This record gives sequence, structure tokens and C-alpha cells, in this order.
Amino acid sequence: MKRALGSRVGLGLLCVMGMAMAVPVAAEQPFQGHEVQLPENVAEEIAEARSRSMEHREQRLRDTVAQDRDGMFPPGRWGETLWALSALMVEEKVDEANALLLSNAAEEDPFAYFSAFDYMRILCFFSADGQRTPGLLTAETEAAMKQVVFDWIRPNELSEWGGLSRVDEVTPDHVWEIWGSENHDLIKKTMTYLGSMLLMDDPEYQDRQYDDGHTPAEHYAAMNTYFKHWLRARALHGMWAELGSSTYQKYSYPNLFNLAELSQDAEVRELAKMLLDLSLIEEAQISINNRRGGGKSRGSIGSGLEPITEILFGDGGGSTHTRVIEASAYTPPDIAFILYYHEPVPEPYAIYNRVIGEVAADWTNWN
Repeated sequence: MKRALGSRVGLGLLCVMGMAMAVPVAAEQPFQGHEVQLPENVAEEIAEARSRSMEHREQRLRDTVAQDRDGMFPPGRWGETLWALSALMVEEKVDEANALLLSNAAEEDPFAYFSAFDYMRILCFFSADGQRTPGLLTAETEAAMKQVVFDWIRPNELSEWGGLSRVDEVTPDHVWEIWGSENHDLIKKTMTYLGSMLLMDDPEYQDRQYDDGHTPAEHYAAMNTYFKHWLRARALHGMWAELGSSTYQKYSYPNLFNLAELSQDAEVRELAKMLLDLSLIEEAQISINNRRGGGKSRGSIGSGLEPITEILFGDGGGSTHTRVIEASAYTPPDIAFILYYHEPVPEPYAIYNRVIGEVAADWTNWN
């Protein structure tokens, strides 16, 4: 059983933007909200949990770099990309990471589809104008990786690899249209957004056009507006279509981390952080001992988020298919820590969430 954070905090004390609420099963009136009384020393205990989380994240990165790449999980380009991100983050085997990324850029599959978020974090952090350690990528490696990004975004048709980047399909009235599935959709759109952000100020690419006839700057501007509407819509109307998925949410969350930390637009960063906060409050509220209760979408027993929430709350764990989480400085809000470490309450309770569901109309446009 998970230890309590301070004294027990009842789970029926939280209401987040009217979106998620916990109430006694027998309650007849809608939940109106109450103040949460913080236990003694809770601030110190949360600070300690955050410190454990950050220490464990760094150790996970170092452990990844120490692995034999031939035995990496996931295997192939997927594992190689998260290995390179880890190496550059801790500044170990930097030359080897550059050589690997440069070599892979010349291949048909420079990175695995589900390591696109790791690939973008490498470029945003370590290019010549990088946000973390500028110039850690060599000029040759950076140029090769940017060509990969341009080629990934450019096609005007949808494929398993990339493409379908059209300015006319990322307007505010398209925020509920999904390419294939939620996690695929978010990977494609986040990479197109951040990739265009990187390319639009590069003299090599700023005047080049994707197949829809628009430049990276025009794509960035359209998608910047789109994501402001997308993030608000998800916060107000249920967050995730794949809520509680035992598989797929671990592919969606790293993109949200990238939006919160890599976008050059302060409003997008803040909105993405707020959505992360809400998501992790909801996840902690509906879980006991880090096991999510209630209904799920595209899921069975367990959740793909469990190793991620463990590391975020300083409880061990670690991401399985990415190192974006370990490479992030994001930490959940205080109330999420309190809910994560709560003792199970003795009486039954119900949580009512407004979640994304099917629409009444015959809406089948997934392209």
C-alpha cells in the first residue's frame, strides 16, 4: 500500500474547472467544491518527492546511456533515438550520439514513428540555437536531422511515416478531427508544429514550401493558433479520447510535454502545462496505489501511464518507450501529489468526469 503524504486527505474534496469531481456515492446534490486542507509538513514532503523525481530522472538517463545499444528496448531506431537523447542530456558519449544520428539520417527510417517526440527534443535542445545546450549537435548532424524533418512534414498525403501537412486542415474548427487515432494524430501535429518552428528561421528552409504550397513559417503560424484552440478544447471537454488506455497514452503524453517546454509561444507553453496539470490531477484522483479505476478507452488492466506517473511523483518508475519524460523539468501541481499519495478512503465514492465520446451525427472524416 502506498504511504500517505502527511495525514489522509479525503478524495471528495477536489473540483477542477468543473471537469472532474469526486463525490460520495449516495450524494443527491451536485458537488459544489470545498477547500482542501493541507496536512502538516505537506509542502516539505512534496518538495522531497519532487527532489526524488528529478534525481531518478537523471539516473534513468545515465542508466540508458550505459546500456549496450544492441540490447536496447525498444529495439532499432526507436531505442537508438531515445539513447541519443539520453546521451546528449547528460553529455556523455556525445560524439557517439552525433555519429549515430547522422548515420540514421541517411537511412529510409531515420527514427521510429513513436520516437518522433524524442527526435524533436534533440533538435530543439541541442541545435546551434538550442534551448538547453546550444551546439551540442554538430553542424553536420543538425543539418541532416533538419532535412529529415522537412522530408517528414513535406508530403501532401497521409502515410505511416509522415505527411498530410496542410494549412487548411489546422484551423480552429478542426480541433476534433483526428488522423487515424489520438496518439498518431498528436505525434503528427506536434512534430509538424515544432519542426516548422525550427525550419522557419533557417535560411536553408525558410523560403521552401511543403507540398501544400505553404512555407514552414505559414505552417507554424496556422498550427500555433490551432494548438491554442486544441489545448483549451481538451481542457474544457474531457482531455483524452484514449483515457486510461493500457497502451496508447504513453505515446500521447510526451507530445504534451514537448508543447509545454519547446514551443516558442509563451501562451502555448502555458496552456500545455495547464492541460498536463489537469490530466495528472485527474489521473491521481481516480487511481489508488497508481492503478486507475473506472472505465477506460482502448484499454484493459493497468495503464500505460503507470511508469510515467511513478517517476513524476518521485515513486520510482520511468518511461518505457521514450526519454522525453526523464529529459523534462515538468513537475505536477501540489494537489496531484496529495491525491497520488492518499490513503484509500474507507467508504465508496464515485468520480464523475466529462470525457470525449462519440457524437450523435454520422461523422466519419478521419482524414
